[in-house]
Amino acid sequence: MIIKSLSRKSRSFRPGSRGGFGPFASLARYMNRGIQEEDGKAVLWHNLYGHERTPEDELVQEFERNAKLLRERSNGNILYHEILSFSRGYRLREDELIRAVADIGQEYLNARAPRQLAYGVIHRDTDHIHLHLMVSSNAIGKSERVRLSKKEFSDIQKRVEKIALERFPELNQTKIYDRERPAERLKTDVREQAMKTRDRGPSRKESLKGKLHSLFERATSFKELADLAKGEGIAFYQRGKSI
Repeated sequence: MIIKSLSRKSRSFRPGSRGGFGPFASLARYMNRGIQEEDGKAVLWHNLYGHERTPEDELVQEFERNAKLLRERSNGNILYHEILSFSRGYRLREDELIRAVADIGQEYLNARAPRQLAYGVIHRDTDHIHLHLMVSSNAIGKSERVRLSKKEFSDIQKRVEKIALERFPELNQTKIYDRERPAERLKTDVREQAMKTRDRGPSRKESLKGKLHSLFERATSFKELADLAKGEGIAFYQRGKSI
């Protein structure tokens, strides 16, 4: 199971603006796109007055009303798009699988956003079942944005992974976040830190890693990834069948 968090900025949302084209409406449309074709299913309404038949615009309006309380901040986060992606290998009936994924998603929200608004939809349009979550950046009725440090987010990933492995063994997921790091990786990290300390800045490898993470989050296809990378001076090449 992989847990990702993608932020959305406030530049396309202004207090008092009408919904339909803002970040909440766009993400809700994306999340709900497969429900009618039975490739998706709404399963979570965290701190929301919602249910499976709640109209999309009502959900969006509830998120927007809460977002209007946020303090003005140039380019600040307005919401988070979180994704819980499960590897193949699960041995469950369709209804059991959906219930298990929804339960894990609720455990994640309880840890990551106990007082924030969140809406969750399961997608089955790829080989891997995955849960999309729209999470408000502020708690209910609050003007401050909720921030998690990297360590806090890492701890939540480990905690939710532990729940998934212990409570739902039929999902047959691989441990990712709470495993020991190989000795060679540890040695590499020590060398990287030494270079960073010596040069008083990130190493070339760290800079490249940061750029690639940013590109992976923005690209929706390999072609788009290659085009974005080219703009950063990064080129991909193929060796045999491997890129």
